[in-house]
Amino acid sequence: MTSLLALAFLLAQFTHEVPKYAVLKQPEVRYSVQPEVSVCNLVPPFKLAATMAITVDVKGNPQHVHITKSSGNKCFDQQTVAAGNHYRFAPALKEGHPILSAVTIGVTFGRDREKY
Repeated sequence: MTSLLALAFLLAQFTHEVPKYAVLKQPEVRYSVQPEVSVCNLVPPFKLAATMAITVDVKGNPQHVHITKSSGNKCFDQQTVAAGNHYRFAPALKEGHPILSAVTIGVTFGRDREKY
């Protein structure tokens, strides 16, 4: 009986141990802007969607912004990259220290054609 209690005690201790691996906290958007689409001469109804990848430095600033999935509209894609350069982030953390990281962000504008 004593060995069962000892085994239960050891199992209880094992399940409450703190993991010894690094915990990674992803970057969080703190400030964002929408693309300036007024320069694109878009005619409604329209819906544009692009995906951009951003490298975030240790201070939370964007370093390299590029389109990974185009909207099909070159002007909108260019304005999306320009807006991405103004984003600000809380940097990613590894073991409590800021690290270089990358995020992917989808940007949409407009609306679908309404069905009558």
